[in-house]
Amino acid sequence: MLRTMIIAAGMCAAATTSASPAFEVGVASGARAMRSTSVDTLTEDDSHESLALTAAYRVVDLPALGLRVRAEVAYLHERVGGTTYQQIDSDLVTHGVRAGARVERDLRSWLTLHAGVWAGYKRGTLALSDRAFGSARATEDTARAATVAATAGVDLAIVRRRSWRLVARTEFEYERASAMHFVARPAAGDDGALTIPTRSASLGDLDTSGPAIHVGIAVQF
Repeated sequence: MLRTMIIAAGMCAAATTSASPAFEVGVASGARAMRSTSVDTLTEDDSHESLALTAAYRVVDLPALGLRVRAEVAYLHERVGGTTYQQIDSDLVTHGVRAGARVERDLRSWLTLHAGVWAGYKRGTLALSDRAFGSARATEDTARAATVAATAGVDLAIVRRRSWRLVARTEFEYERASAMHFVARPAAGDDGALTIPTRSASLGDLDTSGPAIHVGIAVQF
């Protein structure tokens, strides 16, 4: 009797896991807490809004454990702007790509828990413009960072069909990243204006290490 129950449970778990759609695409928005030195003075904010586009594929099924593993890639766009000293506009944008793996477990047919690990790369651009000179860009600099992250979240199935389903996703993340160092350099005078030779000056470091939350939707098919 016990053996029959174990076999039946294993078959049910295998059926649930194998029935899960193999492919997934998603979009999410969120906020990331930024740690910076002097850069936050320019942007007047230490929290950046973010947009993420993701794609995943189920690579491993573990029916005995009721788990499945997905390989996932993502593109992330983060941006914040501000005005300081009453007339200097700042625009800070980061673009990132990352890849990782996510482990999922279905608690119910409509409820899934998941956790993942990631490694990636970010490129940030900080631009400063002086209102006193119209839209003229005073300085711009680019910096790069390597990142690793761990995530944990929950999926709620909104629509379930035989071949696809739509899920609402809430995900918490903690990221560790190398610091991006920005430097102010004199703009090139290509408009015939008189320029005064100046030296470069550090604008500080931007560190994207810290917590983030993402809320979005995903289609699994």
